[in-house]
Amino acid sequence: ENGSLWAMGLNSSGQLGDGTTYNKSTPEKVVDANVSDMAAGAYHSLYLDENGSLWAFGDTTYGQLGYGLVLESLSTVLVEASGVDKVFAGGNASFYIKTDGSVWAMGDNQYGQLGDSTNWNRNRPIRIFSASENISSVAAGMNHNFFITEAGNVYAVGLNDESQLGDETTTYRNSGVSPLLD
Repeated sequence: ENGSLWAMGLNSSGQLGDGTTYNKSTPEKVVDANVSDMAAGAYHSLYLDENGSLWAFGDTTYGQLGYGLVLESLSTVLVEASGVDKVFAGGNASFYIKTDGSVWAMGDNQYGQLGDSTNWNRNRPIRIFSASENISSVAAGMNHNFFITEAGNVYAVGLNDESQLGDETTTYRNSGVSPLLD
């Protein structure tokens, strides 16, 4: 209720944000107050504060922390100073939606899972989708992701070796395709 952030579990890359790499078997307070949202990837974590600032910690081998380096961070680093509304993480990638409706991505892009029409890892946030798409949510997986629009459309990107994108193919996609839906 006070907006504090607590963490426990595996901490091999500093993904708990407590300044160490020691695993924790009980919850430990990481941030005292004002946390409004958070997301956890495979070995990294992100959180928003009440001012709309985006913070990250943990592994950034693929740039998923978005601060320009590929060195893990055992404590929080500032990614965006203000204007962030929602945050999502999956695998080795991170996504956020700003209050202006823009969607941003960073991290692992080997299979095009960031949706920026490339297969280049991004260690700084890159804007994806046009402003007219009105993305409202992201379902982030390990190597594939879904983007949901306010109108209820679903776009899929990334690894598709088992047809997980729902487009009746096994073709990897680095830009949004709409899965087949009734």
